Amino acid sequence: DYLDAGNNSSLVPTSAMTVSAWIKVDWDNSPAFPRIVDKNFTSYRLAIDKLSVEKSLFFFINGQFAKSTANALNTDNWQHVVGVFDKSLHSAGNSIRLYINGSEASYITQQSTGGNITSTSDNLHIGSDITDDAYFAGNIDEVAIWDTALDAEAVAAIYNSGVPTNLLIASGNYDEYTDNLQGYWRMGDGDTFPTIIDNSSNTNNATMTNMDSGDIVEDTP
Repeated sequence: DYLDAGNNSSLVPTSAMTVSAWIKVDWDNSPAFPRIVDKNFTSYRLAIDKLSVEKSLFFFINGQFAKSTANALNTDNWQHVVGVFDKSLHSAGNSIRLYINGSEASYITQQSTGGNITSTSDNLHIGSDITDDAYFAGNIDEVAIWDTALDAEAVAAIYNSGVPTNLLIASGNYDEYTDNLQGYWRMGDGDTFPTIIDNSSNTNNATMTNMDSGDIVEDTP
């Protein structure tokens, strides 16, 4: 079960990007590496490592990645996860960063990449990898992609102490990023099966694949 959001050029930023999602993981039924958002690891991918007791968060850019410490996601509750890429920070060695529940994560691995994000012909998948595998078991809500790197204050603002905000509205420290939204899927807020509307200006509507109308549930953060 996954969403297919197509391959519009707006979904492949160039020198910077942010991917944000709210997740509630069914750990008992998750595969080893469930995908949250996937455009191919050679482009970008936000995923989880569930092997053994890891329960860590990954964000890949061009095959390089940042990985959080083990058990960073060790809860059955809703969690807010964010991957940020900023090519300009390559020389400092931290062009790829992770945030969990409004705060920057501690890292096992934090690689860096100095190139632009690779464009691939793969469709963007939410809840699986590009080969329709590595499914995410659980719930995903409020997925967003920006073509810029949100700073730490903006990430904390959209976490909003555990209550999702409307990312179309500039507010507080999230005050200069609304025009950079390239995709924003609210997952059921007015959606009708099988289409999940992209609330950004790009109409990257996602198609529910191998799913039915009952998969839109009211369990929200």
